[in-house]
Amino acid sequence: MTVDALRARLLDTLLNYHRVRAATAYVLHDGATRGRQAVALRYTNVATPVEALPDFGAGDTLRSALEAIDRYAKERLAHDAFLALIAALEEFVSAWLRAHGAKPTGTLGKLLGDVQKTAGLADTLSAVEDAAEVRERRNCFIHEHGAPSDAYEKAAAKVVSRYPAVVPAAGSVARLPCDGAYLAHVVDVFVRYARRLPPTP
Repeated sequence: MTVDALRARLLDTLLNYHRVRAATAYVLHDGATRGRQAVALRYTNVATPVEALPDFGAGDTLRSALEAIDRYAKERLAHDAFLALIAALEEFVSAWLRAHGAKPTGTLGKLLGDVQKTAGLADTLSAVEDAAEVRERRNCFIHEHGAPSDAYEKAAAKVVSRYPAVVPAAGSVARLPCDGAYLAHVVDVFVRYARRLPPTP
């Protein structure tokens, strides 16, 4: 995966986050579709999980489906898009390590550490510090239900002065935010990080 391919994938994820939010809100509140929102939806070619109830998706109307999508967009979409951005970076650094003769294994932290060592990047390089804040925020979402850990606070302290709008000061929040502004920040951090790496052979 090239830096340009990574950048394109990151930007596509971010744009789709905004598309879902905007399109759902538009259709949900658009007068032209209001009369059709009571229509029952019929799902076809749906792979139903074994654990699903027999009436999985039955009874959805256009309106109830749009309301569910709207709730998802407001409550979970940013978090899920954040994890998709992380996955894109993991795929990129794994390909970069393979191209440089290393075996990509382990956690995201280990992969980034291996990249840093292989590329000869200093711990104090802003791109490394910025990526560490994102990695630690990811760990907080996965392991701490979004509460800032000590490791996150340490990583954030190194970058908060550069990004006060998206990186909270130590002790200022009980749960770390994840929204469109932070997703845009993550895209910038990952592209800058990738551009600091020597090109693949």
